[in-house]
This record gives sequence, structure tokens and C-alpha cells, in this order.
Amino acid sequence: MPLDRHKSGEQTRRPARSARSRLPEATAARAHSGAPESQSRKRFFFALLFLSSVAAWNLYRAATQSIAGDEALTYLWFLRDSWRDVLTRFNANNHVLYSLLAKASLSLFGHSEFALRLPALLAGWLYLAAAYRVSLRLVAGFLPWAATLAALCLNPLVLDFLSCARGYGPAIAALLWAIDEMLRERESGRLRPVRLGLWCGAAICANLTAATAVAAILAVLGVHRLIARRSLLPVLAAFTVAARASAALLWAPLSRASRSDFYAGSQTVASAVASLIASFAPAPSHAAWLWALALLLALAALGAALHLRRPQAAPAQVLLLCLVALYAGHRWFQIPLPLNRTGLYLIPLFTLAVAGCRELLGRSRPALAAKFLISLAAVACLALYLTHLRADRYFVWIQDAATRRALASIRRLADQRQLARPVRIASTIWLYPSLEYYALQQGGWFVNRTIRNGCEPYPFYFAIPPSGPPDPPSSLQDSSMPRYDFYLLWTPDLPFRGNCGLTDLEHYEESGTVLAAPMPYPATRP
Repeated sequence: MPLDRHKSGEQTRRPARSARSRLPEATAARAHSGAPESQSRKRFFFALLFLSSVAAWNLYRAATQSIAGDEALTYLWFLRDSWRDVLTRFNANNHVLYSLLAKASLSLFGHSEFALRLPALLAGWLYLAAAYRVSLRLVAGFLPWAATLAALCLNPLVLDFLSCARGYGPAIAALLWAIDEMLRERESGRLRPVRLGLWCGAAICANLTAATAVAAILAVLGVHRLIARRSLLPVLAAFTVAARASAALLWAPLSRASRSDFYAGSQTVASAVASLIASFAPAPSHAAWLWALALLLALAALGAALHLRRPQAAPAQVLLLCLVALYAGHRWFQIPLPLNRTGLYLIPLFTLAVAGCRELLGRSRPALAAKFLISLAAVACLALYLTHLRADRYFVWIQDAATRRALASIRRLADQRQLARPVRIASTIWLYPSLEYYALQQGGWFVNRTIRNGCEPYPFYFAIPPSGPPDPPSSLQDSSMPRYDFYLLWTPDLPFRGNCGLTDLEHYEESGTVLAAPMPYPATRP
């Protein structure tokens, strides 16, 4: 009889241990097959409509927006000449994997803005698919799931880099797929090290800033497996795959890099945090309210990290490790802190951490009150996202939004006035790269020069050989007369227009720039 009782107890205890070990699988089943058929269909059709709309939005932006400054610099420094430039030269502007993909796209489809952005556009669609999968794994209810999916895809800064020709978008797409592999491991207990390693390697090769998040993902996986008394060999295998993939692509350019090549970022915690909070609303009218909202969500996200055994806490744990590593690197090794785009990966991590925190809360009155506050803050964030969506400019490079439009006006005005060719255009240093890109693309009908204080020439041209022949020496010495046909000016140079004898021709709201010309406007060049 005691034996029977022992056997009976063993039989009842084993399912209990099995149920505990399969808790993540229960979460996945609740989000997938465990949901009613109508619920699954509702999710599918919502995701199809929503993600198709976002993908079409990205396609429109990639095809229509004027070239941005850093896009132009990547083209001018690394893409317009030899393939060797990508692998033998390095600075923070060379996102190696993206540069190679963009070079291939330009070779196949011609040297246009759309061809330059095509790899980012395709990676953006990968990001949307990963956002769908990760949100399904993490969130159970339909409305919280839909809000999580929308928040992952509609942040203005994230949305910019799902079409802008930079490596940040492909990096966060690969990271989100790596997080999907991490959550899948929590559900099933089985890790696919090759897939995880390749996604992690792709994220690092697309942009080196992703290395912090990759290290945090692998560390969280390792800790979870130790707690569950599972082998660490799959995590080590994933690390090996990621390291080898990264080394294969990055060894050559990084071996020629110096510390001064890693210049992008912030030197203070306050400016780093402010730049990321600004991504919630690029033009916030109530900054204090936005800071309070961010603080509330940050406390919720970091509180979730304390639940070591719960799969919904994994994104919060990754986020917390990233923040600690970033601060330690800045404090001890003077590594710049993230500044908007260089901390882009923190935004989807933050979103997933908040969503995971809400899922971890129970049904007690304090928990329901916390859920209500988190839901209210999430709705406020989504409202901010929607009210700040712009299809005509990129948040980081607002000044370049009207460059192509301004050039069309200059060509029309130059034809009307019968100005000699090439037309001479002066721009502030912030607008110079995008103008130089178009000067090389549009057949040499204009030359581009850099000025400061409204009309003073710079002695250099942003380390880019300027298009067309150099200005005559007299034009650099005689400061009493404007020396160019048109001036494209941005905020820092606008106050000097009167002193330079310029009159405004056109104002561009999307960029805050002004097209000006010498006064009186000449019919022909002297």
C-alpha cells in the first residue's frame, strides 16, 4: 500500500513538474492555437491589413523622399566607386552589411534614391513580420496584442529606418528575429543555435551598435538555461556562429579603423535619454508630460525584469542588461552613449518590455490598477505616434527633406533667367552632402559649394571633392558681393540673409529651409 501511494504520488507530481516546465508553451498556445478560431482569424486579418498599410507607407517614402544627408555621405564616401571602398575603409557612416547590399542594389537597378534604399525597405518588411511573430508569442489578449504590434511598428524614429538607407533598420529587424528565437526557446526549451547565431551576426554586421543587444540576448538565454538546469552548449554554439559571421564581414574594415572613427553618440546621459524620448514625438508640445509618461513606462518595463522564470520578462531583462552595459562602457571606456538612431534598438526592446510587464500582472486590485495605467500610457504613446507621422521627411535629417524640390525650382528659375551653366548653388554644410549627391546624379548642370554665416565660403568641402571646377580665387577673396546664383539655407544661416544681400524666393515647410538669391536678382551672370 505505501508503494502504491508512492507510485500514485509520483504520477501526480510528474505532470505538475511537466506543467511548470511547459509554462511558456502554455503561453504560446494561448496566443496561437489555444485561442478560439474567430480570435485567430481576427488577429490574422488585422495584421494583414495593418502590416500591409505600413509596408505600403514605407514603399511610398522610399520612392518619394529626397535623399538624406547620411544616405548621401554613404554613397559619396563608399558606394559610388569601387566595391573595395566598403571593405577597406571604415568610419561610423559605413554600416558594412548595408553598404554591400546597397552597392549590389545600385549595380542592378541604377544610382537612384530608391535603389539606395531598397535593402532597407526589404529589411523593413522583415521587421514587420518579426514584430507580428514576437507580439503573438508575448501577448495573449487581442487588444493588448494589437496595441503592442502597432507600437512596435509606428514609432516615428523606427518607422524612418524601415525605409531610410542606413544599417539601423536591418539591425533591428535581425534583432527582433533573434528575440523571436529567444522566446521560442522559452516556450519549447529547444534552441536553434544556427538560426539565432545568424540573426545575431546579421544585426552586428548591419550596425555595430546592435552588438550590445546581441550580447544581452545571449546572456539572458544563458541565465535562463542555467536556472532551468539545461545545457549551455546551444548558447555557446549560437555565440560562435554570430562571432564567425561578424568576423568574416567586419574584420577587414575594422582592422583599418581607429578610435576616432567611432564618433556617433552622446557624451551625457541627459542628452541620450532626451533624444530617445523625443522619438516618441519628434515635435512634442508638452515635454514635461512626455518625460512623465516615459518614466512610468520605464518603471513598468524594469519591474518586469525581476521575474526571472517568466518568459514575458525576457525582453525587459535584455533591455536592463543593455542599459547597464551602455552606462558601464561610457563610464569606464568613454564609449559614446546612444543618440536617437544609435540607440534605435532600445525602442522595440522598451515596447516589448512594457508589453511583457502588463502580461505578468495578476488580477488583484493593485495589479488591475497598474494594468489600467500601463494601458492608458500605451494609448497615449500610440496617439503621439499617429499625430507625428510624416511621409515627407526623416526625423534625423529634416533639413534635407526639400532638397530635390528646391533643385527643381532652381532649374526652372535658371531657365527663365537664362543663367549660364553650370548654375552655382551655395548651401550650408548641413545641406552640402545631399546637394552633392544630386550634383553628381543630374548631369553637371549645377555645381555645389559650402558656405557659412549666410554667404562666407568654407575653405573645405566636407571631405568630398566638390562637383564641377573650383571657384575662381577672386570669388573666395572678395567678400563684398554674393558670389553664387542661388543659396539654399537652413536655420543656422537664415539670420544672415540680410547682411549678405539675399532675397527669399521659396520657403519649404517640410525642411525649414529657404531658397534665396542675390538682390537684385540677375538676368545673366556677369
